[in-house]
Amino acid sequence: FKALRHSFLNALVCMVAVADWFSSLSYIEVFLGLTRSDRGCLIQAIQMQYFEQAAILGTAAMSFYLSLSLSL
Repeated sequence: FKALRHSFLNALVCMVAVADWFSSLSYIEVFLGLTRSDRGCLIQAIQMQYFEQAAILGTAAMSFYLSLSLSL
């Protein structure tokens, strides 16, 4: 049962990480689509991208923690 729970939680965290990565693509698309005249939007897009990358790193840290705690 422990192995099944471990597999399920890892799959769940991996799905969240993939969803985070795909949602970050929209911010990259906004960032690449801006022109030089859109300075305010450019700064906002960069900030959104940093927050999204931080969320992805948080998901990875949670996955690492779950893997360690369930393997002990």
